[in-house]
Amino acid sequence: MLKGALDEAKKTLEEQKKKAGEEAKKEKEKKKKEDRGKAKEEKEEPTINEQVHLLDCLNELYQFGVKKDVFYRGVTIIPAQLLWVDNLVGSLEKGKKADMIVLKNDPLENTPSIEKVILGGRFVR
Repeated sequence: MLKGALDEAKKTLEEQKKKAGEEAKKEKEKKKKEDRGKAKEEKEEPTINEQVHLLDCLNELYQFGVKKDVFYRGVTIIPAQLLWVDNLVGSLEKGKKADMIVLKNDPLENTPSIEKVILGGRFVR
């Protein structure tokens, strides 16, 4: 009878250790998630001076001799293809979304100014 009680106590102790280990593991995972969340909250957004803009990069490429047609494809169909949405956007074709901006002048030669904005095929500006 004493042996049975001792075996039962060992079994209970092992179960408690196992349960405590599982709880510690869950707590550790929870803390990791919380720490990741805090890191995201604490991360500051870059200032406008720190951001690299697509047009600035492409303008540099143009100044190094990239042809205009390559430049314009680089801001239209090529990004759409890379994102697998070229069936919806990236070129002017029947059935595609008509979201675009119309510039008054060539953005490679002058500072561009927006003349019109078209969203969903409708002029909004």
